[in-house]
Amino acid sequence: MTVPAAVTVPAAVTVPGAGVLDPSLFFGIAIPLARTLGLRAESIEGDVVRARMPFRAEFANGSGNVSGGTMAAALDLLLAAAARASDPGGLRGITVDLTTHFLASTAGDMLGEARCLRRGALAFAQGELRDARGKLLATATGTFKLMHRVPATLP
Repeated sequence: MTVPAAVTVPAAVTVPGAGVLDPSLFFGIAIPLARTLGLRAESIEGDVVRARMPFRAEFANGSGNVSGGTMAAALDLLLAAAARASDPGGLRGITVDLTTHFLASTAGDMLGEARCLRRGALAFAQGELRDARGKLLATATGTFKLMHRVPATLP
């Protein structure tokens, strides 16, 4: 499936072959961690995804800045979304490897962008987080095993 260029996700949008993407989902999938972090999908353009995460004091470190663990979690979710961008609701990405570099801190909102560099049985992605003024906060590269989603069943 080819995702059309400049699909914006804040309102429900139709993606050919995938139907309507619910804006309450993180790029087509209900991910409790993304919801807990407040990470909101903003757009898909080909293999590039963008998301926003508002600052929340409960994810701050002792200095009052967003913790490194929170940044790493956001990058993991963002890179996995880029890895499965060819079929956002039909694929899931399982993290095999994630390398994160922290360059600066922030006590504000973060904007993230990630792109899939290569996709096969494994997908390779890279991404970054910036503050609201565009300052680079963190970068990451990741490897993801792609699998077709099977709807969850509850006992």
